[in-house]
Amino acid sequence: MAPMLATVDTPAVHGGYVRRHITDVWPVYVPGARCEARTSKEKPLQAPDWQAAARHPWDTTLSGLRADALDCLQTTVALVADHAHGPGTHLALGCRWRFPEADANGAARIQMPVQDRFAEAMRLLGLRAERIEASDGPAVRDQLAGGQPLYVIADAFLLPWLPYAGHAHMSHSFLIEPFGERFLVVDAYHNDTQWGPARPGAWTLSPTAVDQVIAGDVTTMDVRPATGPLWLDRSKVLADNATLARAAKPATDAYTERLRERLAEPGVIDDVVLDIWLLSRERSLHAAWLADHPAARQVSARAEAWQRLSTQSYLVARRMRRGGRPNPVLIDDLARLLHEDMALAIELAEPSTVDDAVDAVVLAELCATLGLDEAVVRATDTLRSLPGFDSFRLVDAIDRIEQRLDTALPDDLAVDDLRDVAGLCRLFRSAKHQAKAVSTG
Repeated sequence: MAPMLATVDTPAVHGGYVRRHITDVWPVYVPGARCEARTSKEKPLQAPDWQAAARHPWDTTLSGLRADALDCLQTTVALVADHAHGPGTHLALGCRWRFPEADANGAARIQMPVQDRFAEAMRLLGLRAERIEASDGPAVRDQLAGGQPLYVIADAFLLPWLPYAGHAHMSHSFLIEPFGERFLVVDAYHNDTQWGPARPGAWTLSPTAVDQVIAGDVTTMDVRPATGPLWLDRSKVLADNATLARAAKPATDAYTERLRERLAEPGVIDDVVLDIWLLSRERSLHAAWLADHPAARQVSARAEAWQRLSTQSYLVARRMRRGGRPNPVLIDDLARLLHEDMALAIELAEPSTVDDAVDAVVLAELCATLGLDEAVVRATDTLRSLPGFDSFRLVDAIDRIEQRLDTALPDDLAVDDLRDVAGLCRLFRSAKHQAKAVSTG
């Protein structure tokens, strides 16, 4: 079934922005959302109006998402993409590294306009969206009568399965579809908040509950698979990232300098927290997208550094709200991480002489162990197809390669990497890079 997208017009203030429409901002949570107690007219939903769903058709897809590396709009896009195209499709959202760049007004900023990010997500994940009119909860239920799921963005203040319910107004996305006489909500958001954790899950809602959580003017879009997810050439993507990194220094310096000058102004610290939070998740998702690439471990280390800075930014923001002075060290650390990321992005795109040397050793020792010419080994699809090959000869070859490279393979070898020469090269490249990273600290 093809999902649809819906946005709710809500006056939620979020990270210094007014959340009013999907084309205004990319809705994610950071401190700075408008927080207030629930009024007497806004009664919380009670069971059996909503309850956790024990079993549902989205369970496998939901559990396969890297939800901890996605923001709250991306999670639902990712859910739709993986359900349509298969596990791991959503990781393509992490292929790009973002750096500050000048906007239409010449000001340096981290995040591109949300409509551009949404269009990029549709292209990368092989989805398309078409607007459909629906003005409120009953209208959305009418749309659901056709059996199509809806992708909804509503005010988190009204969503009882979230820790924000009754505490903070902000835009938040989820999927909803018919579920017998009730409705199934699937929400893949993963985050920790001052009111408790938000974790991926599914819940069933009564018709009354649907009308209560979708309160306001609603825009719906039919989001469904297009031709298929975009095929990404990893080398080309890394080269494109390097090009962006090489050009990013002027905008990066302008961006961090502006933050230093304006950090004490109202709302600026919330913008900083939002940018760092998003960069932390983007770096984590990039590491997941790299998968078995030798640099995945380096990028994971960068993501951990951004996560630490994200925690630091929350502490600075909380102290400033309590009357504390701005801490410029936060901006210094932000600038340092951005410049280090730029250097790494450029490095990842450069041909690796280490990788070439490793491949040459693997090939040479395979040939020597089996007594074969290099042309024969290169032309064979699988190791088992090589003349004279068996598991004993493989062990002999691995021993010889380890001695030549002075690098031992890990104990938890992946069977697929022992299938062909390319896989064996990947194993030794990764082991060599890890050994180098350990030796350099």
